[in-house]
Amino acid sequence: MNLLFLNLGTQELIIILPLLVIFVYTLYHATANRNLSSNQRILWIVIILLTNILGWIAYWIIGKNGKAKARQ
Repeated sequence: MNLLFLNLGTQELIIILPLLVIFVYTLYHATANRNLSSNQRILWIVIILLTNILGWIAYWIIGKNGKAKARQ
């Protein structure tokens, strides 16, 4: 299979599709996570969008539990 208009072959799709699925799921999880405040949620979405794979890893390690609550 070769998608000529994207210049992608099967080998590239094997790499790109799982990364795309992880990216979309990470964004979904960050927006639907009830453990995060609205400000934390916005910050994580920006981090995920701007830093790509490093942002995804940081979210799953640090941010998914929302333990870092804002000081009152």
